[in-house]
Amino acid sequence: MAHVFRAEWDKTVKVITTFIVILLISIALSITYKALISGKEFTLAFNFLILGILLLTYLYAPKCYEITERGVVIVRRIGSIQIPFSTIRRFYGADLGRVGLRLWGCGGLFGYFGLYSIRGMGRVWVYATKKEVVVIETDSKKYAISPENIFEFLETLKSKLQ
Repeated sequence: MAHVFRAEWDKTVKVITTFIVILLISIALSITYKALISGKEFTLAFNFLILGILLLTYLYAPKCYEITERGVVIVRRIGSIQIPFSTIRRFYGADLGRVGLRLWGCGGLFGYFGLYSIRGMGRVWVYATKKEVVVIETDSKKYAISPENIFEFLETLKSKLQ
């Protein structure tokens, strides 16, 4: 049986997501309006680009985290990530504070996810919705995730690895 932990947004993610969504939709509507008045037809492609950015970011954002019989799963709407127990070398709670340098990914729209360079940790694959995270170090990668109840997540993970 899998233990499911929600990925709840912190205040910063809520503000950034709300602002960016409103901004992009406002830009799309404004350009559509101006294009309709002037008779230009490039707007449809631009609006699909904006919709695509929002949709892909939403689909790749962490939805929840599961601890199954085989490992930890970072559940996304598309492309969930499996971390088998056999590869986990270390795990601990951490506060990312200022998330770090984003090498590739998203910095607040629907969460923080992608590859980051974090002082004291090096390169970390972040799949989080808040700054308080669980860091999971494997044979080849480090992951930072943000389950709703970090203490319970750590205890459940510890019991599964014993």
